[in-house]
Amino acid sequence: MAPSTGFTGKGTILSMGPAAVYTAVGQIKTIQFNGQKWSFDDVTNLNSPVVGVGVLEEALPAKMAPGELAVGGIFLPADAGQEALNTAFQAGTLENFKVQLPMGPGQTTAGNLYAFSGYVQEFPVPDVQFDKIVNFKVTIKLTTVITQTQGS
Repeated sequence: MAPSTGFTGKGTILSMGPAAVYTAVGQIKTIQFNGQKWSFDDVTNLNSPVVGVGVLEEALPAKMAPGELAVGGIFLPADAGQEALNTAFQAGTLENFKVQLPMGPGQTTAGNLYAFSGYVQEFPVPDVQFDKIVNFKVTIKLTTVITQTQGS
């Protein structure tokens, strides 16, 4: 048996901006996609397949929820990327985002790239504690499906 492989997220970059000019968001600690899923409509009918004494419930995909991206990091007041998140929230503007992963096992040139559009849904204010690093968190409401470009 071959040993298990994997890799850490160290070196992952979240950036935002117009298609040609992206600004990286500094000192990100966590990036978590969630909620991207299909909703289904029930199409069970009198001709649905019989199973025992009932019928098989049938469904078709009806709509997709694009989901959200939760981001957490170390607050840096002068970071251009964190300021861009703040500006996008204040303006309520639709933004382009991308998440560039580091190279994983078997990749020699680039890691996977995930691109999408969305709104900054939660104001990226600092989380302050007297004995901890000042952190921030932000949520991005996606408005498109995530486009994945496989790394090489």
